Amino acid sequence: MTAVLHARKMLALPPEQLKGMLGGSFTLVFDDGQMQVTSKSTLVSSYAWEYHRRYPKTPILMKHHCSSHAKDGIFGAKTHINMLNACMWSTYDAYKGDSNAPSIMALSKLAYDITNAIYNAAVLVTEADVVSLDITDFIEIMEDADVKALLDNPKPTQVWVNECYSVITDKLKKDERYANNNLSKALRGGLVRQGQLLQCVGPRGYVTDLDSHYFKYPITRGFGQGMRSWYNMLTESRSSSKALGANKSQISGAEYFARRLQLLVGIVQRVHPGDCGSQHYMRWKVQPEKRDEAGNVTKECDLRYLQGKYYLDEKSGTLKEIKKDSTELIGKYIKFRSIVSGCNHPDPNGVCATCYGSIAESIPPGTNIGHLNAAYMTQQSSQNIISTKHFLSGASLVSRIVVRPEFRDWIQVSPDGLGYMLADNLAGRENYLIFHPDSVAGLVDLANVDDAEELAQSHVSNIRNFGIRSIGKDGVEINQLVDVTVDKRAAMLTYTALRYIKAVGWTYDDKRNYVVSLAKWDPNNTLMELPMKQYNMSDHAKAIADMIEASTAKIEATKGRLSWENALVELCDLVNSKLDVNIVILETILLGTMVRSYAQDDYRIPKGGTAKEIGTAARTISGRSMSAVVAYDAMAKQLVNPKSLYGAHRPQLVMDVFLMPEHTVKDPYRYTTYYADK
Repeated sequence: MTAVLHARKMLALPPEQLKGMLGGSFTLVFDDGQMQVTSKSTLVSSYAWEYHRRYPKTPILMKHHCSSHAKDGIFGAKTHINMLNACMWSTYDAYKGDSNAPSIMALSKLAYDITNAIYNAAVLVTEADVVSLDITDFIEIMEDADVKALLDNPKPTQVWVNECYSVITDKLKKDERYANNNLSKALRGGLVRQGQLLQCVGPRGYVTDLDSHYFKYPITRGFGQGMRSWYNMLTESRSSSKALGANKSQISGAEYFARRLQLLVGIVQRVHPGDCGSQHYMRWKVQPEKRDEAGNVTKECDLRYLQGKYYLDEKSGTLKEIKKDSTELIGKYIKFRSIVSGCNHPDPNGVCATCYGSIAESIPPGTNIGHLNAAYMTQQSSQNIISTKHFLSGASLVSRIVVRPEFRDWIQVSPDGLGYMLADNLAGRENYLIFHPDSVAGLVDLANVDDAEELAQSHVSNIRNFGIRSIGKDGVEINQLVDVTVDKRAAMLTYTALRYIKAVGWTYDDKRNYVVSLAKWDPNNTLMELPMKQYNMSDHAKAIADMIEASTAKIEATKGRLSWENALVELCDLVNSKLDVNIVILETILLGTMVRSYAQDDYRIPKGGTAKEIGTAARTISGRSMSAVVAYDAMAKQLVNPKSLYGAHRPQLVMDVFLMPEHTVKDPYRYTTYYADK
């Protein structure tokens, strides 16, 4: 029979004593149930139970055992971190509201100390059991019959590369014959990058040039087999060149943007405990997880990013916290408290914890939340650019084309997966293509060449969307605008389509759009295709910067149409297409870019009930405190600018103490100009 032990009784003994008392596997009873565990996993867990020893009111739960956080029974790099996180917050919740409740800083310090203790013990105990990888681990997988059959018969296609990766992944993660293979152990434990591992065992795959365009053919050998041809070696050399270029030029641009953003958003300085009582809510439809036709996740469920926000339960009229398991909210419109919608806290540069969300509980006292959140987001982006070579290796294929559901009655993916064809249900109808002049600016050049292939596709057309006019046999006309972009890549007319247009010509509608009849078009031909170009981390970082640091022209163009809800949705979708950032971080950044009124030179952040305007970074920074201005750019120009010396609504910033220490210390919440006293 399996022995039954009680976790709470073990708290009386330190890990050093438990080491000599535990052995084998047994049933361990917790306050919320029981689970089958091993002596080694329990010994590791007992270090984390220092929370329970110091704070006895803390319940000891199954999630406080590291086996609860081991994926498929494999301990990974974050297993102990997730266990400590569960213990820390259980302790926090148990003592919440208690007069002698430990601070977040004290609990965090204890997690640090426990981590050190686990590390020291592991070094002493497991030194003789440490294993590493060697070439035999790679050979064992590469010599597997299924893997070898694929590698010995290479095909320069995306389908073949995908098949290789799929088979190798299944062997490493699911095939029990390789459970003791150190390569398999490392992957199952999350200790290595899957993309890099696949390109060691399998083919290197598709590689991009310096301009992010993919080479026509993939590298069909991997690092395990070695590069044996000039094509393989020369194309692979571009990866290191691109990484070097990114580290020298692109990272400097990303870091300078990070600096500007921190100066801009640093105005959101403090988060205060409690509830300001605001009745201003952000309306949001919780979107479900989205997958492509191959089953790959293309967009995470919104709950991933909304965790910690407080939403209004309209049945009870109370606020409830959004958690990762709040699946009942998926597909519904909710209203949650938001610092962007408007916080009523009297601190002009602060917000309340309820509007901010439960993440406020984990922010150390004295933290400038604007600077913290801006640094957190830009750090992820910059690190990904620095790791360009590694990210390239994990994304060897260009993003697949997936037609959105609302457009499937009009277009479909071509057989090679690289372009668009007309949908089958348009057959037998009178169809026309409608292009905005800017999207086919080079179409007139067709008259100057004998063959369309004399022209570069990208110089003729750059199509993000186009119109289709379809007339049925009953005379009913249907018009539809179709989006054909994927990862910021615009579509191009194929040479087949260009030759067709050259032959049949075009007309114009009353808006001077190009109209092309499809009466003689073969629907089996590909109409448009996307360039084989990777949307990399540098492109993503630049897109974020462009959205946040909008130009005056862009702002003018959106007047009357842009809502704060839409601005936050767009920012969230863009940032989290490549990163993993909670919505409160994006709210803080968006709030820092907002002003009350440019016309009245009011550069304070909006509060509940005040006016809100979207701002441009340069203008907003220069309109706020001089401490940010002189740290930003063109110091001499700003110092001699008369507008820098007056203004009733120039908000105080954290760096003001360096210019006016006495005034800042006397009135930390002051937001009128320091020069008003003079």
